[in-house]
Amino acid sequence: PWFQFLKDKGHQIILVDTGEKPECQALADEHICLDARDISGIIKEVTSRNLKIDLITSDQTDVACDSVAVLSESLNIQSNKPEIVKLFTNKFRNRKFLKEGQFAHYPDFREVTSLQDIDSFIGTATRFEFILKPSDSQSSRGVFELNQTNRHQWSQYLQQSINYSNS
Repeated sequence: PWFQFLKDKGHQIILVDTGEKPECQALADEHICLDARDISGIIKEVTSRNLKIDLITSDQTDVACDSVAVLSESLNIQSNKPEIVKLFTNKFRNRKFLKEGQFAHYPDFREVTSLQDIDSFIGTATRFEFILKPSDSQSSRGVFELNQTNRHQWSQYLQQSINYSNS
């Protein structure tokens, strides 16, 4: 729908997608076959093809938001600044920002990369139910509830959360 809206308004579309023949390619004027997170590759393609770009957008999830901001900044196109976008796409940074802003009743959180990190956090906690989630994933992928009854699965949950992380 977003691409169709832009086409109906008379815009040319440069599609960035890893697929050889993505579903919306029929609407695109150009196709760059790369991952939306491959910023240097996209810039190289845009430069080598001498493409003129006025707007960078995405009709997908927050995965591309960082790329849209960085590409826009790199190509001198007005957009949201990458550091601001990161506040909303990186869950850890978002929670830290909110807590530092002294929002009332914000739950405790911690960035963890190991079982030792989890144990350290639990040692300072006032309750024993926690949510483990990647700081930069989407669609609730890699999200688990940690509690005393599933402690034997924490290592597995941690690895799955790390695997779903984009960073």
